[in-house]
Amino acid sequence: MTTRKIEINFDDANALKTEFKANLIFGGAFCANTTDMESGDICEIVLNHPETEDTYSINARVVSVVAVGPQKGSAFAFLDFGPTDKSDIEAFINAEKPSDPAGKTGDQPVFERIKNLPMAQLQKMAREGSTSERVALERKFGNVVWADLLKHTRITLPEIARIARKGALPLPLLDKIVSNAAWLQSPLVKRALLANRRLNKEQARRILQTLPRSELLLVPRQVSYPSSVREAAKKILHK
Repeated sequence: MTTRKIEINFDDANALKTEFKANLIFGGAFCANTTDMESGDICEIVLNHPETEDTYSINARVVSVVAVGPQKGSAFAFLDFGPTDKSDIEAFINAEKPSDPAGKTGDQPVFERIKNLPMAQLQKMAREGSTSERVALERKFGNVVWADLLKHTRITLPEIARIARKGALPLPLLDKIVSNAAWLQSPLVKRALLANRRLNKEQARRILQTLPRSELLLVPRQVSYPSSVREAAKKILHK
């Protein structure tokens, strides 16, 4: 049996912030489009950011289902929700849209400024630039700037998670993320790493051993994780 994935979309950033104040901040979520589940069912909640195109996923349990009427929908409670998860969700919600006017210097949007910059300046911007500059650099240049982005002292956890899930991430950079104890405290970063098919057995074991048992029990059913990660979780559980 696999864990069902429930995607929750939002019309705009205000709708996402409203959901945060009403439910997410307390470790829960509501989906009006899902009524075919039962209380106690375990699933994976995926929040889709309406502006940045980022996603945030977390395991949850169904706590109530209303099939008809104005309150139609399902309510979910996140599993093992703690302060780090709350911080991750806040960072996810408040991430800047790279093409937003706030990302301009003078009259030039970020993407216009970076497209013709010399490599040395791109790398310097990746190490020292603003959030909107970093996001734009990662989206336009990808692996060219990953190493420098990971050197930025104020890189956010959603940015790290976005890089961590890249299948083309060089092994030294993958190991750099896995070996960073502060980054590995983030459930968002851990889930991104576990979904990366380049993760080796030792790296997977190190990450899995940081999971609470209730979350570790769900890993073998997570089809978004490689089979090697699911098998590693089974071995840990059977010890």
